[in-house]
Amino acid sequence: MFSPNNDGINDFFRSLFSGFGKVSFRVYDDRGNILYEEHIEEDNPTQISGIKLQGWSGDNATGLPYYIYQFTGYLITDQTKIERSGTFVLIR
Repeated sequence: MFSPNNDGINDFFRSLFSGFGKVSFRVYDDRGNILYEEHIEEDNPTQISGIKLQGWSGDNATGLPYYIYQFTGYLITDQTKIERSGTFVLIR
């Protein structure tokens, strides 16, 4: 559940992951317009510090409750590309 109401609980929509050296995260509206985009990469792949997405706050939500996310990550071990996408609901 994603409920950006500034109560400190589920205020950002993001992917949780581990084992990736580079990730991209996007949020789209129901028409395919990009509302949020974030790219993060390990500074030094030989000294893994861990990366975490900030996530989408919903500030530019279009008013409809349904949104689409797309996650692309590259594994630290062998640079295998992993892609995931799906829909989620924003509750106000």
